[in-house]
Amino acid sequence: MDRKTSSLFKEAMKNLTMPFAAIFATNLVSPVIAQTNVSLSTGSIHFHEFGVNQATRSFFGSGNGGSGTGSPISGRDLTLPDTELQMSRSVGLNWDKTLGEISAFDFNVAVNVEIGQSRYFLPNGVDVFVDPVTVSFRYASVASKIETRFPINSFLDVGLGAGIEAIAFDTSITSALLDIQSSHKTANPFAEFSLRAQLQKDHKLYGTLDITHFENLGTDAQFGIAFAF
Repeated sequence: MDRKTSSLFKEAMKNLTMPFAAIFATNLVSPVIAQTNVSLSTGSIHFHEFGVNQATRSFFGSGNGGSGTGSPISGRDLTLPDTELQMSRSVGLNWDKTLGEISAFDFNVAVNVEIGQSRYFLPNGVDVFVDPVTVSFRYASVASKIETRFPINSFLDVGLGAGIEAIAFDTSITSALLDIQSSHKTANPFAEFSLRAQLQKDHKLYGTLDITHFENLGTDAQFGIAFAF
């Protein structure tokens, strides 16, 4: 982890002191050893529109521009038909501990740490900026959640969970005329639906799909693989 990523991670951690204290308490009352997972997946994108709007608002001001942010550029421009998502990736580390079981349902408490990057390319520029524009994000997030998991069959299970995520991120918007650099952090509750498909019989390697909705931000759909040990 380089110095910049470490700084982002520390900023994210500041927002989750109380949730982590609650999770630590479960370690004192539950004898079950936590399972650790390492994951590789597509990057988190739910904060991208918010990130662009915050960056351009600080650069152009907060007047009544065409985008509603006082800027000719807004987060909505990332969804334009000609916008290319050139790169989106993340690495995560997850600790998952079973609190109990009711019928076929496992109830777990989990902590997830994730770092990632994404990059968009707007070949036709935006509004008055006709040169190509590149929008990049770099982030570190820490999340705590409570979830229940139940099997669909022998190799597929479903999870439903809720928690809170703290995320710190850098936004970069560059072109021939623009050089906008911005850093922000935020903490938001979320609800999550996940699928986990067993890829090996020893329950060590999984294919994953996580669909997560964050209050006041947006929704993520992340695909990846996870290794449990």
